[in-house]
This record gives sequence, C-alpha cells and structure tokens, in this order.
Amino acid sequence: LAPENPFPAAVIDGLSASTFLINNYPSLQCHVGGVSGGGNLAAVVGLESHRACPGKVRSIFADVPMTRPAAQSRSYHLNSKSSGVLPVEAMRWFWSAYLQLDETADGSVDFYASGGIAEALERSTVWSYLYNGGDRPKTAEAAAVWRLVCPQADVSGLDNDHFPNVYIVTSTADPLHDDGVELVEKLRDECKDASDKISHFDLKGSHALSPSVDAKGRNLFVNEWSKSFE
Repeated sequence: LAPENPFPAAVIDGLSASTFLINNYPSLQCHVGGVSGGGNLAAVVGLESHRACPGKVRSIFADVPMTRPAAQSRSYHLNSKSSGVLPVEAMRWFWSAYLQLDETADGSVDFYASGGIAEALERSTVWSYLYNGGDRPKTAEAAAVWRLVCPQADVSGLDNDHFPNVYIVTSTADPLHDDGVELVEKLRDECKDASDKISHFDLKGSHALSPSVDAKGRNLFVNEWSKSFE
C-alpha cells in the first residue's frame, strides 16, 4: 500500500496474481473484487485480465470504487460533510500518496483543497501528459497506462462476447458516488453488446457503510453477484 508502495506496485501485484491463477488453474473461474481503493484495483485488474485473456474472468465486483484521481466531482462537493468514515481530505491525500504527487509538488499546491490534485497532476512532468486535463489521453499508449490509474479513462477494445459479469456498488451519500457511476456509464457506452452484464446498485448511505444501512440493496447485489459463482 501507498505511501510505502505507490503506483504501480498494487497493480503489478494484482495482475501477477490473476495471471498466475489463469495460467496455472485454467479450469477455475477467476473473480476479482474490492472496496474503495480496492474497488479501483478490482476494476483495473479485472478489466486488464479480461483484455489479456478473454473469458477467463467470470466476475468483477467493485464496491464504492475510488477511480477519479482529481477528486473533485460533484459528489465530492455534495457529500463532503456526510462521509465521516472517510473525509474528502483523506481521499485526496490517498491519491497524492498513491501517485507520489507530494514528491513532485513545489509546496505551493494544497492537496486537501478541491482542485489541488488536478493542479498537481498538470504540473507533474510524469503525470501531466497522461492526465491530459482530465480528458482521455491523446495516444493509445498513454491511455493504456492511464487506465491503470483511472479504469474508465479507456474501456475500448474489450471483448464483448466473453465479457465478465460486472457489479458496481455506489452509495448515495458517498463522495465517491460519481466515480462509480461514471465507470458504469463508460462501460455501458463502450461495451453495448455486453451491457446486460454490467450491473449497478446504488445503495442508501455513505462510504462503505451502505451495505449495513441499506439491507434491501445489499441483499439484491449479493444475490445477483452470487449467481456468478454457480
């Protein structure tokens, strides 16, 4: 974990694990899941494993995924005071540590303020080209790297015929709500032939606590996800 092991350490570990399982146990079903920052990793590892080995990943489960490094979406502002479990300032610090932005800033950027992470990305000699002002990277090579950070940045070229079941859970009062919603929308827009395999569950509550608060929503997504293991 960052800051001791920043990007791309977790991605390398995740892809190494999925590659090992797929190559050494080809008859087994591969399921990838995670919560919050782990939801980001689940989406990245699951989609990249599907790119490399279509049909080998059975399901991807991302609960309240943290996927937009700029950390200044509408839900960050609307829900900034409702996420006592994980304040927005902490989420912005997590991104700065994961991408090592604290080592590239000159001290004039406030990572905790809205827009601080975006400014640091734009100033960074490492990230500015990949970040591209929050738009899709200009080249395929840049997109292939940036999607390891922000999975919805490039969901092109995914095999729709052997698409995994994707389950994305968001929480209505979570600063990360829009991160997960955008991931769902990008996948459905790009992978139209597999849109029936992309499920979105919007639970009532805040970050990571909504499954405890919204029992009906929790049971719905658990029942749907469990079908992937049949």
